[in-house]
Amino acid sequence: MAQVEVGALGACRRGALRCLVVDDEPAMLGLLGAVLGAEGLVVVATTVGAGLVERVATSAPDVVVLDLGLSDADGLAQLGALKAHPATRDVPVVVLSGRARDEDLWAGWAAGADRYITKPFDSRELLGHVRSVARWADRAPGPASRRR
Repeated sequence: MAQVEVGALGACRRGALRCLVVDDEPAMLGLLGAVLGAEGLVVVATTVGAGLVERVATSAPDVVVLDLGLSDADGLAQLGALKAHPATRDVPVVVLSGRARDEDLWAGWAAGADRYITKPFDSRELLGHVRSVARWADRAPGPASRRR
């Protein structure tokens, strides 16, 4: 699996948000890792979209940032699979995509995106959305907090 480790999801500071970033562009992964990491998030970035459900189920990130235009998998299908699987459906997903037509946004929301941000993006907007969905998920009724 091709991935760029900016941090480790399993071993991070207590209370730090854990973020899995999936994008097929290594330069974008580096940028996202720098932006999110500079704000104290623990980031694991990967170019591999295939098998995302299993990856999220085993690593239990607080948030997933997902590009829909992946080279090895259909990002929209991966999003739908995440939201359909009992072990991953409550993990918030922020879509960060170059697909900016109205139909693309509607398809992302219909597949289960918690937020949809188009590229190019403002790093403050991305960070705000990531933190917002993580807080929302942390307070959601159901099992005890997912935060480690």
